[in-house]
Amino acid sequence: MQEADMLISADNVHFGFNGGSLLEQVWFSLSEGERVGLIGGNGEGKTTLLRLILGELEPERGTIFRKNGIRIGYLAQNGGYDSAKTVFEEMRSVFAADIRAIAALRETEEKIARTDERSADYRALCQKYEALNKQIAARDSYHFEVRIRTVLNGMGFEDRYDQPVCTMSGGEKTRLQLCRLLLEEPELLILDEPTNHLDMKTLFWLEEYLSAFKGAILTVSHDRYFLDKLVSVVYELENKKLLVFKGNYSKYKILKAERTARLLKEYEKQQEERAHMQ
Repeated sequence: MQEADMLISADNVHFGFNGGSLLEQVWFSLSEGERVGLIGGNGEGKTTLLRLILGELEPERGTIFRKNGIRIGYLAQNGGYDSAKTVFEEMRSVFAADIRAIAALRETEEKIARTDERSADYRALCQKYEALNKQIAARDSYHFEVRIRTVLNGMGFEDRYDQPVCTMSGGEKTRLQLCRLLLEEPELLILDEPTNHLDMKTLFWLEEYLSAFKGAILTVSHDRYFLDKLVSVVYELENKKLLVFKGNYSKYKILKAERTARLLKEYEKQQEERAHMQ
């Protein structure tokens, strides 16, 4: 793998709390566009690993590498936020740069109309107009409201555009935070139990939307059907170690059973050899 493709990697990471060890010898690399499911029992360190990836915690030993300038979007469990703005206004703020560019383009158009075509100012304004046009086209800025409506409707807010965010329940705020992250389109989207507050209709919509998402995804989930639909790699935390399985959740179950059987056979062989030596 080329280093340019890598977003996050862990190199022999160890971490613990209050003298106790929680993670030991953790190795992995997560590349652009990859879809990873993180699983493990309660207390195995899933949230701790996410916090290490985000840089909220530092390893006791080993290193976490992050691509320079990487944009990470993180949805925590019950991770909503408060705002006095309405739902639509809050989502519109994601596109502040697009709105400024469109306003600057219109202002430049007006200045061009009032400027002498033979002047240096006219040529400078035309260059600025061309640059703004390219920026707007590259970001598809004119369609930002369509994108907002697509995500809000898909996530169940089609009749809530004008409702202030601060009047919503905790689950609704978490869903809204997910809407914002989808619109921000980070390079790496980290989701901690994203299906907790979704009905079936919204869940199916989210599965389809994430399937077409351009960035990489790392999700913690107990929903095996969601993982089956979405991920192509499974990370499992067990007994302080991280195991990596290629494939979706169903493939992981097969590979895990094969690994367990192989380890059991190796253990039995060791016991036989030990008994023979004794």
